[in-house]
Amino acid sequence: MEVKWDKKWASTITASLIAFFILWWRAEWSRDGALLAVIFAIIVANLFFVGWKAWETKKEKEEGFPPKDEMTLYIEGRAAYYALRSGLWFMLALLWYTWFIHVFNLSLPEPNTFEALIMSTLFMSLLFLGLKWNFGRTGNIR
Repeated sequence: MEVKWDKKWASTITASLIAFFILWWRAEWSRDGALLAVIFAIIVANLFFVGWKAWETKKEKEEGFPPKDEMTLYIEGRAAYYALRSGLWFMLALLWYTWFIHVFNLSLPEPNTFEALIMSTLFMSLLFLGLKWNFGRTGNIR
């Protein structure tokens, strides 16, 4: 995959670097502040990409192009269906894992609520992206 260096990339990199250095400067150039600044720069980059995508979609819609064709909608629908079903099973597995820890007094690490939510969200998101890529690549959507 070849990256086309255009205004979108230039503005995103510029905004991310500015956000990184401003936050790192506000944290008095500390190492912990650098980690926080990197995370903030990644968030800024994601916001820029979402903004660019929304602007491009709006522009294409005004020109009369449909945002997605039927095949793309079908592929995304199938991927979302399987990701949601698998995500629910993943959450049930976390519930059973936590239940077994308490019932049998096991000395295993127990995820707190935030960790369980983050694990579930990451699992479903990454599974959706992987299935969407696989269904789109292979064309096998049955």
